[in-house]
Amino acid sequence: MSIINPLSPQEIRKRFTHRGWFAFCPVYLAEEGADGMLVSERNGVPAWVMGAAEAFMGVAIFLLCAINPRYEPQWGFIVTGEIEHE
Repeated sequence: MSIINPLSPQEIRKRFTHRGWFAFCPVYLAEEGADGMLVSERNGVPAWVMGAAEAFMGVAIFLLCAINPRYEPQWGFIVTGEIEHE
């Protein structure tokens, strides 16, 4: 989505509130209430990087659950800052 059809700066400010990282993939983030998070890879990042980051996190969670049965799986996002709104 972000290389072939990049988000415009206006659309980023309208839909997303923060920027951050999902494993090794830079992302835009927004909270969608009870439904969870809206996540998109940042402009200039191929969509397959998000898929690879998701697979990496899935394997990591699988291994952590295999080692420690009491581990509670969580998808980790690192928020690095807010997106400035006009």
